[in-house]
Amino acid sequence: MTFNWIVKITPAQFLDDSTLLWPIKRVLPSSVPANVRKIYDTALDVRAEPNSFAVQIRRALEAICIDRGEPGKNLRDDLEELSKAGVFPPIVAEIAHELRDIGNTGAHAKAQDVEDKQTQAIDDFFHLVVNYVYEAPARLEAHRRLLRPKTKFVLLDGSLPVN
Repeated sequence: MTFNWIVKITPAQFLDDSTLLWPIKRVLPSSVPANVRKIYDTALDVRAEPNSFAVQIRRALEAICIDRGEPGKNLRDDLEELSKAGVFPPIVAEIAHELRDIGNTGAHAKAQDVEDKQTQAIDDFFHLVVNYVYEAPARLEAHRRLLRPKTKFVLLDGSLPVN
């Protein structure tokens, strides 16, 4: 006897209920400082342990704050200062605070555990912060260099300089 199953689910349900069998290792772009990339790589190594993953992502967020000039003593205050300075717009600041909060959850035994299904959202949120702080400015600068016409210098007598 053969059974044929047809189940209608939304894409969101599929993503919530699915597990990637061969996860793709995400890599941070070269525009991200080496210490942030190193901490992120450590986070990926412990991704199967959601509490540890959340803590490592929090550490990477701290490293971003230090790279951007904050002292690194209190992540909440550092994020607030970076937000006031315009490094983070309001939505990115909110995302960073969520990462901080879930990192705190992962770090404390008295708190509820971080769940497996939360790791993808943590990873995605961290990439949003990285994209805004590092990748978007680097890409913008690269595009500006490509799009700006090369200026030819003309000497006062109207001739072109000799190369």
